[in-house]
Amino acid sequence: MQRFFLITVCALIPSFTTAHSTPVVQYFWENETTNVITKGRAKQESQFAIASVGKLFTAAAIAKLVDHGVLSFEDPLSKWIDPSVIQNLNAEDVTLANALNMTTGLPDYYSSDFVEDAFDDDPRTKTAQGALRYVFGVAKSFQPGTRFEYSNTNYLLAQLVMEAATKEPYAKTIEKSIFRPLGLNNSFVFGTKDLSPHFVSGHSGWRHVREYYNGQGFGDGGIISTAGDVARFYRALFWEKTVLKPATLDRILQDPLGVGYGMGVSIDGNIIGHSGADLGFVSDVRMDITTGNVAVILIGSERKDTGWAADQFD
Repeated sequence: MQRFFLITVCALIPSFTTAHSTPVVQYFWENETTNVITKGRAKQESQFAIASVGKLFTAAAIAKLVDHGVLSFEDPLSKWIDPSVIQNLNAEDVTLANALNMTTGLPDYYSSDFVEDAFDDDPRTKTAQGALRYVFGVAKSFQPGTRFEYSNTNYLLAQLVMEAATKEPYAKTIEKSIFRPLGLNNSFVFGTKDLSPHFVSGHSGWRHVREYYNGQGFGDGGIISTAGDVARFYRALFWEKTVLKPATLDRILQDPLGVGYGMGVSIDGNIIGHSGADLGFVSDVRMDITTGNVAVILIGSERKDTGWAADQFD
């Protein structure tokens, strides 16, 4: 989940994670060779919440359903999602492509209210449909397809479409279509299994975040993974090209409004990737699609700079 407000909020709160103990993994796959640097309490096998880096996993799983003829990017959300949800969001004219491209104009459900309620175990924070209630009745900021605006709500809606189309929970589809085929054995949607000793758990301000990640992860950024698994996913998708049909992969990388965003992936010429931030974690991945080189940085702190990944391609 891309939690832009968190960086500002947490800058005002004293941090109890010292520099020497902050877990960091820097993973660089270059010319078929991997170089891994770990800092603090991290090891190569350490698991982190990857937040919005996980949006591409969701987009790729949906794209596989497109390849199999189950979904179309042009499907209106109303074809798959409960009419009451569509009506409360005023999303009758929103397509699946709009959601994946962040061009719906729908407001972001993820706010300080949602976070506080999640810590208080509010039932609305336990399901994607419940989380959407935080923006029921809030007007769209523009007509779908006309502008870009980053909103986590889009990927909750993509999750609901996936679940309706497969008749399976989001986590099960991601496991079957992405994790298992690609051998991403250290990746899972949080809330579906106990956190292992490899999970790097830290603090958000004065609060321990481990219980937060025992809650339910959603399609906007609910994946826990390792740097190696993230790199392997990017390589399989964009370099080895073993996940999607060529035309579908091209659609993932289309930037319809020229703003540097495709479907779950930022685009800057030949360099693609995504950043992420959630309670206690920040992350970033960058890849040169002309060489297959990929850099991943995962950090167990909200207040650290992830620029290292992009710096590898300067």
